[in-house]
Amino acid sequence: MTSRSYLAWIDSAYIPTPKQGYCGEEVRAAEKLRKKAGGFRAKNGRYARRTEPRAAVAHPRRKLLVEEAQRPLSIRALLDIKVKEARPGSNGLFPSQRDQGAYNEYDGRHWPYIEHLWVSNRDIKVRFVDGGTQIVDVDLGFTGEEIGGGIWHRRRRLVCPRCEKAKRRHEELYFRAELGPLLACVRCQKMTFASRQCDRHHRPGLQLVRKKAEREHGRMWRKGKRSRKLDADIKELSRRDRGVSKRFSDVRFQVPLKWNR
Repeated sequence: MTSRSYLAWIDSAYIPTPKQGYCGEEVRAAEKLRKKAGGFRAKNGRYARRTEPRAAVAHPRRKLLVEEAQRPLSIRALLDIKVKEARPGSNGLFPSQRDQGAYNEYDGRHWPYIEHLWVSNRDIKVRFVDGGTQIVDVDLGFTGEEIGGGIWHRRRRLVCPRCEKAKRRHEELYFRAELGPLLACVRCQKMTFASRQCDRHHRPGLQLVRKKAEREHGRMWRKGKRSRKLDADIKELSRRDRGVSKRFSDVRFQVPLKWNR
């Protein structure tokens, strides 16, 4: 910026106050508009009081936490449920992977929002309590021969209907009546985790409570490598512990997340 253009900019941008000796009609009009708008006053360096209230800003609701949501439709639950009418060779509600076209039926009592289920290795047909229906695709992924995989021992995962083009596969899908109603992943249901809502001071406390619950009440961690790992984590988190915030004092937040499945 040259000196001439700088002086022109100063002349156009600067508006003198009435006490500085120059007070034409344009200056009076500009000062009147400035007072009406409640802008910044150079006289005392403070903001003037607004003559009109600000427009109300509608703040969005906070995200629903995974720990507060209803029980999700998960692969783990589908494998744990046993029914007498299941086809021979079934693994939980899933039929044998050698029988790709077969379905197992279930009345859906495990989930309060599901009335009936038809489960196969290709998809899961869901009928909700309100009468709606949805088809959730099942993806069969290879796990490798070295860990017991193979063509008939593939890993099942659920495909989110909303992000199906991105081919995102999940272990569980969540239900929200106000956003569908349908089953979808955490991202599509606009949900988040309690650990992401904690600040850096209270996050170690939340992790410590969950580790202690897993160490004391877990059936598989009485001894061995996992037990020693939990003891080391508890010792480290106890050094950084500053307590748990009041918002996450409920028992739902103080148990491992996988226990709510």
